[in-house]
Amino acid sequence: MKLLRWGPQDGEAGETVVALLFGSGLIGGAIERALLRGRGGASRTLPYAWTDPEARADQARQIRAETLAQAPDRICVIWAGGAGGFGSSSAEMAPETALVAEVLTLCRRLRDDGGAAALDLHLFSSAGGLFEGMTQVGPDAAPRALRPYGEGKL
Repeated sequence: MKLLRWGPQDGEAGETVVALLFGSGLIGGAIERALLRGRGGASRTLPYAWTDPEARADQARQIRAETLAQAPDRICVIWAGGAGGFGSSSAEMAPETALVAEVLTLCRRLRDDGGAAALDLHLFSSAGGLFEGMTQVGPDAAPRALRPYGEGKL
């Protein structure tokens, strides 16, 4: 996972932002490059054991501590991770759903411990799993998950 930081420089006005980016594949990598190109700042890789829940618990504490040590005005948590696909079974989706739940717990802890920092959560995911088979999808369309992948996204 990546910790990105940007903010005002040389006496400029503005807020200090720390972004926690979970997922550095095709989508996550593009998000990181776009943020750094558009905002400047710095990026560091922090350990995140995608397949080891016990290690992740310790790593989440470290991520929280490092985030709050930056004294941000805003914390952006960005989920662009996951390996599931349309054909994934419920058993294959379960670890991904657990990962998202852990990130949501991290968000709650950051919100509770972050003082005055605003907290945003950005979920990047395929909407196809939520609206599979629908031909007219607009702002008022109700999600209709037909498979475990869609249920996981919902």
